[in-house]
Amino acid sequence: LAETVIIAFDADTAGETAGRKATALLTSAGIFAKAVVLPEGEDPADVVRKDPTNWEEKIAQAPEAVLYFIQSVERREQNQRVRQ
Repeated sequence: LAETVIIAFDADTAGETAGRKATALLTSAGIFAKAVVLPEGEDPADVVRKDPTNWEEKIAQAPEAVLYFIQSVERREQNQRVRQ
């Protein structure tokens, strides 16, 4: 098995949900996961096709997936508080 898995999903709500589920599954199996962070509206396949070097840089800079998704929940909650 791989020691580390890099996950990348569309940067929309469905993609983030899929990323959280994949991270939970990988973590429960004892596999370390990192998340490639994409700008809103970007699709992983489009990023790879458009600029392979940029894709490699995103992989190199990928944060730990668990930390990334915890921070995304914190950001979402903070944004909701600001709107209220």
